[in-house]
Amino acid sequence: SEYGVSKVVSEEYLKAYKKQHSLNYTIVRYFNVYGEEQRHSWVMSRFVNYAVLGKPLTVYGDGSQVRAFCHVRDSAAGTVRALLSEQANGQALNIGNSTTPISMKELALKITQIVPGSTVNFIPFEQSDRSRDREIFKRVPSTELAQEVLGFTASIGIEEGIQSMYQYKRANLDQ
Repeated sequence: SEYGVSKVVSEEYLKAYKKQHSLNYTIVRYFNVYGEEQRHSWVMSRFVNYAVLGKPLTVYGDGSQVRAFCHVRDSAAGTVRALLSEQANGQALNIGNSTTPISMKELALKITQIVPGSTVNFIPFEQSDRSRDREIFKRVPSTELAQEVLGFTASIGIEEGIQSMYQYKRANLDQ
């Protein structure tokens, strides 16, 4: 996608500037960050928000698309470590949670277990605003380098993160 290409080009510019101007940099790549105050245009927030409001969670296709979600507190901790690490200079580090990949179907069903009364609807790609040929079916980071360089490992599990979002959204329904 154009978005993906623009990120790769930006990284290459940083590398070139480092060579020419001795610029220090650390590239931090985030993977499916979510949290309590996230906008509802992202799947985790939308699912939890809809569940709290009693609306069905909409899963596109058969829900086999896989993501590895990383709570914002873990992402922030990884970012701070990257900023403070001399060893991270010149590195591209994936900040995410590679330990709990989950399909969209499994995510929706997990939320229905946490939020009482929530339901799931499956909609074929052809009946949605999504295109099967542009869909990313698996997005799970390799976080080995972040572990090696920063000692970073995400610590907030998906159940804990969903529960935290649910409690927050329930308490702030009018916002």
